[in-house]
Amino acid sequence: NFSNNNASARVISSDHPLSRIELPTNLVLVPGTTYDLPITVQNVENLAAYNIDLTFNGSVVSVTNVTPGPLGIIAKNIDEPGRVRFEGAVASGGFSGDITLGIIRFNVTGKIGDTTDLKVSAGLSDGNGLPIPVDVVNGRADVLLYGDANGDGRVDQADTLKVLRQVVGLESKPSAGGMMFRVTDVTRNGVIDVGDAMFIAQYNVGLKDEYFRLK
Repeated sequence: NFSNNNASARVISSDHPLSRIELPTNLVLVPGTTYDLPITVQNVENLAAYNIDLTFNGSVVSVTNVTPGPLGIIAKNIDEPGRVRFEGAVASGGFSGDITLGIIRFNVTGKIGDTTDLKVSAGLSDGNGLPIPVDVVNGRADVLLYGDANGDGRVDQADTLKVLRQVVGLESKPSAGGMMFRVTDVTRNGVIDVGDAMFIAQYNVGLKDEYFRLK
């Protein structure tokens, strides 16, 4: 029963199953770095053309480039503050599976504590020019200093010691899901453990980059 005796529903008629583009909702960006964000469509069939329109907070990040995926890029606009648009197509055939449309390179210009939504709209077409339905999940990014476990604005061996003290119970661990938890969980495994201390130590001797990836 509906109080106004009205109901609405979206009905999709298509030769294709519903595809999906899902952006990260808990992304950490480190100030003064670059970050590559892939735009990937999942579970797509016979993809032959696409267009992407991504908006964000232009005072937090800017776009320096878009690297094309297998469909290429035939047009792009990265000059609008807070927005990037690009599109591509193939002359014949199509791609199926999980397909990366492009990789957006961000320059992180914001300061610690800044945040930005990542909102994307997408249009997909198959080899016959028919639209492919796509479900989009927008994302969010926060500017934080990965590895700064003691919150003093730098990453050094004091942070390694801080994490080790938390692991052995001499200090309390940060609350799961909070800002300091995200800063300290540099292994991104959902717990604060000795692996985080090891990664921070490796960063301090130049074996890891700012996102704790191997150099």
